[in-house]
Amino acid sequence: MEQELTEPNIVIQISREDLEAKISALEAQLSQARKDYLKHFKQMIIARSQLWGAKFFGADKLAEPFYVNYRSPILIE
Repeated sequence: MEQELTEPNIVIQISREDLEAKISALEAQLSQARKDYLKHFKQMIIARSQLWGAKFFGADKLAEPFYVNYRSPILIE
């Protein structure tokens, strides 16, 4: 089954601490223990955060893009 790529409709600015916490959580997962895979994946996450941060919030900013399907219920607390 092929998945359609969708532009994000929500982009949230994050801090460097948020990004470091995300990477630390990945490192803690046993399923992500392969070092070659983890190193590449960490680089991709950092680059993606820098790209979306610069695109929406300016140089040296970080952000996470999301696509939210508004047909599904959403609860943000």
